[in-house]
Amino acid sequence: MKGLLIATVLGGVACAFFGLMLGMKHTETKAEVDTIQSQVTVAQTSARKAKKELEEAVTARDEATTKLEAAEAKVGPLETELASLKSKVSEFESAKNDAEKARDEAVTELAELKEKFSPDDNPELLKQQIASQEEKIAALDEEKKILEEEVSKAKEEVIKVRALVERMPEGDLPPGVSGRIAKVNSDWNFVVLDIGYNSGVVPNGELVVYRGNQMIGRVKVTSASPDTAVANILPEWQQAPMRPGDKVLNGTKS
Repeated sequence: MKGLLIATVLGGVACAFFGLMLGMKHTETKAEVDTIQSQVTVAQTSARKAKKELEEAVTARDEATTKLEAAEAKVGPLETELASLKSKVSEFESAKNDAEKARDEAVTELAELKEKFSPDDNPELLKQQIASQEEKIAALDEEKKILEEEVSKAKEEVIKVRALVERMPEGDLPPGVSGRIAKVNSDWNFVVLDIGYNSGVVPNGELVVYRGNQMIGRVKVTSASPDTAVANILPEWQQAPMRPGDKVLNGTKS
């Protein structure tokens, strides 16, 4: 009987010990699980953040690429026009040089005619030849003058268009740009202006819109040709609907 009691007590002590050990092990395991869960949460948060940053970087890259392509598309026509003008300058200068050469030859021929004059020659025929040569020289002088003016104009256009190309990325407009709205498209929120490259207008440039003495908004140029331009209406500046005939200026109204 006594042995059975001792065995029972020892069994209880053993059960209590193993229970305590199991409890401690359970606590440690739970702590490890909590730690691992916390690490997983941190890793998931970092992964989401990295994914978002990657998406933002891709979006920024795509936007930059789109803007670059748009800028290149706008610059392209102007660069083509610039190349055409440079070619025109070369053609005019070549024609001017040809005219100068022809004039020099005509002057030489005239001098030779005058040297050949003698009392035995037909004076009337010689006079006619000299007069004809002088008319030819006068015509060549006039042609040379016209070609020089054309060369000068073409060079001025080259300078002007080169300046437009340089100003286009920032949309800088020269002082004094002034024109009017020719058409308004309310559905697509843009206007057509009656001024373009020839007036110094370039894409990305902003103009203030006036009706009489009242400022009614601003527009931003998206494309331009020599005599017209298309510009988006800037909603944050619009104070009244724009109409054909409204004036546009770069900067404050003078």
